[in-house]
Amino acid sequence: MSIRVLHLPLVIANTAPVLSKYLKLMGVDSKVVSYFRTWLGYEGDINLELDHLSAPEKQKKIKAFVDHFFESEINAYDIIHIHFFETLSTGRSFGGWRSHPDREEYWDLQAIKELGKKIIVSSWGSDVRNNSKIIYYQLMFDDNNIVLPYPPLNRKDQFLNIWKFSQYADAIIHGDTEHRRHTPFGKTIPIPIDPEPYDAVRTAIDQVDNKFSILTAPSNQFYKGSKYALRLMDKLKSQYGDHLDYRIIHGQSYEEALKSYPGTGLAIEGINFTTGLFALEAMYLGRRVLCCMKANEFSIEDPKLSPLFLSVNNEHELYEQAVACIKGQIPIGSEILKDFVLEHFSAEKVARQYKDIYEKVLANEPLSFIINREWLREFDLFIRQQKIDQRDYYPQVTDLLIRKKHWQALFHEINMGLGLNNDCDLLAKYIFALEATGQHDQAERTRKNNLKITLIDDFKKYYVRAKTLIDDK
Repeated sequence: MSIRVLHLPLVIANTAPVLSKYLKLMGVDSKVVSYFRTWLGYEGDINLELDHLSAPEKQKKIKAFVDHFFESEINAYDIIHIHFFETLSTGRSFGGWRSHPDREEYWDLQAIKELGKKIIVSSWGSDVRNNSKIIYYQLMFDDNNIVLPYPPLNRKDQFLNIWKFSQYADAIIHGDTEHRRHTPFGKTIPIPIDPEPYDAVRTAIDQVDNKFSILTAPSNQFYKGSKYALRLMDKLKSQYGDHLDYRIIHGQSYEEALKSYPGTGLAIEGINFTTGLFALEAMYLGRRVLCCMKANEFSIEDPKLSPLFLSVNNEHELYEQAVACIKGQIPIGSEILKDFVLEHFSAEKVARQYKDIYEKVLANEPLSFIINREWLREFDLFIRQQKIDQRDYYPQVTDLLIRKKHWQALFHEINMGLGLNNDCDLLAKYIFALEATGQHDQAERTRKNNLKITLIDDFKKYYVRAKTLIDDK
């Protein structure tokens, strides 16, 4: 009898459909349920089409699906494969959902286990990672002399979510070794890439006007550091003008985006500390990839540390590497790039690794995992209601961002840091920043909604200090 597996609720970088496709080729009875399509238009076998529904409509539709699933569908599966650390009934992505507010959170995970089913959980990045790490590395990209302590591994809300999943999961799988440090335990199976759609693209190289092209496709311009790619393109335009072809892909469906991929040249991946599916797509198509990989975030065996990625540490290096590729000093279009992607990330190989995990958990065989003691130490602080940000990242980074007037990053870091260090200090900086950016109504609402904090003397002290930071050189 074949293994029966259901993937849900989110499709991230097309991972679940690609994995399911190749599992089916190996005899696994695999199906994908996708709650949201997003602008990329990825499709599961069942699509709930929740993207444009109002909150009440979304809740109603998810409740109907969850009720039907437990009443009529769950016994058709041996394994429930959850993608992105969101449960069937409760999630925080895309505006969030909670289908059964009268029940405790994670009741559905418990119900799945009580019915004798296995649970596999795959993380794909920001579901387990505190994204303050992105700001941390982008600030260093701007200025190599900046010294900041390392941020906490998770946001406050993530700690409990990850711990709950770890109690019910038969296996936690990470898309690369960097994710492992953000959960208590796990294994690594790389992100899969399906070569079939790109093989047709590889043959579609423009034979009429084969300019050297530079491609970037940020899914989130803030997190991906798109400003660096755009500044690089502007600088190259002033030097090379129309001799180069510049392509910025954003807000397009997956099928539309693929039409812009052919050509000879470079791809600029996110400037933070890692790479994603876009880098693999570009390499498979023969493009060299400029990125900002931080080796200290990965285990030594991780293929993302390959020198085939052109990793840079600042904007000067970004420009120099781009020019070296344009001048032919760094080869592009090599079959080595395609072979590298197939060797480490081909969907067939990835699916085979997942099938092996499925077989082992169904046979109740023990699995080997990497245990993360650093995460357990921070979680211990969380459950004892002690300060988690022991290194004082948030006080220091928010001071720095006020001095630099980096308001978007400041708002982000305050939201990431609440509950991890000194909320009084962060709230004072938040209200000050709202006022400094002309958002006075929002500032006043925030004051009124937090009277227990904003009326105490410490708040006033922190607020006055925040105002002085903007003039502190």
